[in-house]
Amino acid sequence: MSNQAAVTQAIEQWLEVKAEPVSPRERTSENEHWHSLLEEILASGDEEAISAVRQNLLVFHRLIRSQGGAATGRKVPVKHAPAD
Repeated sequence: MSNQAAVTQAIEQWLEVKAEPVSPRERTSENEHWHSLLEEILASGDEEAISAVRQNLLVFHRLIRSQGGAATGRKVPVKHAPAD
C-alpha cells in the first residue's frame, strides 16, 4: 500500500470513528525536542510540510491507539535526536 493510500485510509477511518476523549497530558522534558520541532513546522506557514505532519500524526496516532498505547498510557521508548 502506498503512503498516500495509507494516509487516505487512516483519515477516512478517523472521520468514521468518533474518537474517545483523551485527557491532556503534561509535556515531559524528554519529549521537549520533538514538541519544539513540531511547533516550528506548524508555525512555518509551509502548507506542504504542515499537511505532511498532520497526515503522518493521524497515521501514527491510529497505529498507537490500535496497539493500546494511547488508551493504556503505556510508555513508548523515545530515541532523542542530537541537539542542534
